Amino acid sequence: MGRYSEISITVGALGIVITLIGLFPGIVGLEAAAGVGVLQVLVILLGFSILFSSAFFFAKKAFYDGQPATLAQEIGIRLTLTGLLIAGAAGLADVLGFGSHPSTPDSRPFLGRLQAIVFTGGIQPQEETMELIRRTDIPVLAVDADTYETASRISDILVKIRISDQEKIELACNLVRRHVDFGQLWDLLA
Repeated sequence: MGRYSEISITVGALGIVITLIGLFPGIVGLEAAAGVGVLQVLVILLGFSILFSSAFFFAKKAFYDGQPATLAQEIGIRLTLTGLLIAGAAGLADVLGFGSHPSTPDSRPFLGRLQAIVFTGGIQPQEETMELIRRTDIPVLAVDADTYETASRISDILVKIRISDQEKIELACNLVRRHVDFGQLWDLLA
């Protein structure tokens, strides 16, 4: 048990280091660009994958060596892998074609931290600022509430589309038709 534990902890530390390199490329001397690139997302996911795998092997060998897996353990593994899959899909959403800024033949995916701009506290941006924002196609909202209240309201939004709400259904369908490249999605899944 001791040797497996040491190896698992070492590999887990390696996973943490790889994740940190993906999150902060400057720590190894790489120049950080504005936003997050595809390679950076893949490095972060690799680091998490190594970390999760080592944690699994550590727990399995240190606490449950030779015992069959319980239902709770199986559910835990599946939830961890599902979380990793969702993190990958979310991190690469624009590349896969279902993000807020899908790529077109004339542009590259926008993987930056800035996916939308919300002006709070009744602030109206100057025209020069709005002109710069218009060139980016970044969604802009202006609200009277303060930042905390606005963030809380956004966090509390529960989106439901009821079958009787034809207007919302049509709007959702149009958004999907406009922003999802089904041909590219099928190609990626095939």
